[in-house]
Amino acid sequence: MTNNVTVASNLNSTETVPTVSPFDASNTKTYNSTYSTPVYDSQGNQHSLDQYFVKTGTNTWDMYTLMDGRTISSPETQTPDVVTPDVTTLTFDSAGNLQSSVVKSPPVPTLPALPNVSVNADGTFQINNWVPALNSGTTTVPNWVANGAVAAVGGVQLDMLATTQTASVSGAISKSQNGYATGQISAMNVDATGNMFATYTNGQSKVIGQVSLTNFANVQGLSSAGGTNWRETYASGVPVTGVPQSGTLGDITGQALEDSNVDLTMELVNLIKAQSNYQANAKTISTQSTIMQTTLQMT
Repeated sequence: MTNNVTVASNLNSTETVPTVSPFDASNTKTYNSTYSTPVYDSQGNQHSLDQYFVKTGTNTWDMYTLMDGRTISSPETQTPDVVTPDVTTLTFDSAGNLQSSVVKSPPVPTLPALPNVSVNADGTFQINNWVPALNSGTTTVPNWVANGAVAAVGGVQLDMLATTQTASVSGAISKSQNGYATGQISAMNVDATGNMFATYTNGQSKVIGQVSLTNFANVQGLSSAGGTNWRETYASGVPVTGVPQSGTLGDITGQALEDSNVDLTMELVNLIKAQSNYQANAKTISTQSTIMQTTLQMT
């Protein structure tokens, strides 16, 4: 699940203050720019962290924050057809760097105890009180109810310290977050050290295990147990197990079949030699038989 979001963005300093107010997420004339960032709950459901930016004056902007287009706080504490975003004031210095952030007005001053969006000591934001929900109503008349999942303990930290205000287009430059949707294994591969990498349908990949190798002081002393299985004996010594490429252990080549470990050219030459020797021996026996018959006939 998501507990950390980092966004680098820019707000166009040449923008003007919107002439239409108050803010309304469905009316583009009430804000200057917007972007959304995916976040995930404990069941892997994707939600949308929506942020709208309204220029309020020279070097000042109001940031309105919604979750899935609704108020962040628990769905049980809000009226189905009322959406009240959290508002945070962003102030920039003359160089266009983010100078300070102040929570302007939580949607409900008394509920919950913590504001839905608060400012941490390091200048990052903390999104509190989020209960993942789904819309059991319609698009025009939504009715948000808890979906059975939970958000990360402690809320979601939102790092927007890289936000700037310059004379260039507004919008997100880069975004990253932890947490991801539910996925199934779509591919696997093994590297030379035995690490097993799994790739999932949600675009994630991770190490899910590691192959180990075992060696013996005297491999020839192993006892055959049938098929390709071998059994430890007193002559083989005790097994030495470890990760590939450690100690005297070899490495692993993933997605490859082991070829013959003999020199095929030399073995073919040896086969020809053996055949020639057989033919020569067979000829010797034949010659000896002929001599014996001739000798018997002379007597």
